[in-house]
Amino acid sequence: MRVSLTCACVLLAVLANAQIYKSTFGLRFDDSQLGFNYTQRILPSLTAEAFLDLETSEIRAGAAVRPHFKIAGRRLNWYPTAGVFVAQRRQVGSAWGVAPGVGAEYKFMLAPVVISFDIVPHIYLTPSFPDYFNFQTVFSIKYILVKDKRVQLPKRRESDE
Repeated sequence: MRVSLTCACVLLAVLANAQIYKSTFGLRFDDSQLGFNYTQRILPSLTAEAFLDLETSEIRAGAAVRPHFKIAGRRLNWYPTAGVFVAQRRQVGSAWGVAPGVGAEYKFMLAPVVISFDIVPHIYLTPSFPDYFNFQTVFSIKYILVKDKRVQLPKRRESDE
């Protein structure tokens, strides 16, 4: 009984560490906007994200990079983020700016889902734009499109059968 329980725990640990993503696609939202994001891992601990935010009076699109740092294992981590964006607001016009911030994400063990929470102030750098600062907190739920299995179970050899 103890051997079976130990083997089951080891197998779950191996499978849990194997679910690391290469790319995700999902929804991002807060109290006033709905958006979409696509995340692509470009280095083992660095991701790039493209996002599109839709608000009642503004559309914003941008990109950001995020170096990831572990909090607990591979599934829970935090990241600083640095990005740029362009925005179009009704009756005002277009603008661009930067979006520094911080966030955390959690990769579920048995489901291909990642959730994240970001605190990202948008700093508008267009002089004619009426607002120069927009504080945003964003919750995202993302589906893992491509997994990155770093820990794999050993393949069976024909002689083992």
